[in-house]
Amino acid sequence: MINLKTAHEIDLMARAGSLLASVLPPLKEACRPGVKTVELDRIADRLIRDGGATPGFLGYHGFPKSICVSINDEAVHGIPGNRKVAEGDLVSLDLGLVLEGFWADVGITVGVGTSRRSTWGSTRPGRAATWETSLQRSRSTSRQRDSQ
Repeated sequence: MINLKTAHEIDLMARAGSLLASVLPPLKEACRPGVKTVELDRIADRLIRDGGATPGFLGYHGFPKSICVSINDEAVHGIPGNRKVAEGDLVSLDLGLVLEGFWADVGITVGVGTSRRSTWGSTRPGRAATWETSLQRSRSTSRQRDSQ
């Protein structure tokens, strides 16, 4: 069943998304060599709360922090702690918030330091494969829906 949203609900969804988008630039800027992942969590938590929302991940199924931070080849949903970001790292940030009952969620990957161009370039085959797989699934799903 599809639940149609009211104009007010659509506005809340847009506000939630805009607030979350506003957290990304300072968080990306903070991803520098030597920063602890818990510091990234504190920044995001403060910005989310200052915007009038609550961190969506904090307490979700017992998750102890406000964002997820994973470095390089770590699995997603890493718990922020005392690990330090290093030059050349790829830092994956996953964060969400709840604004008046509406969720917004985003994930980004940040290249750290001056060597980020070469590091980021090494991810190109994986990103291309993910994109192609997504397109294939989308096309397959579309055909299935069209034939039903």
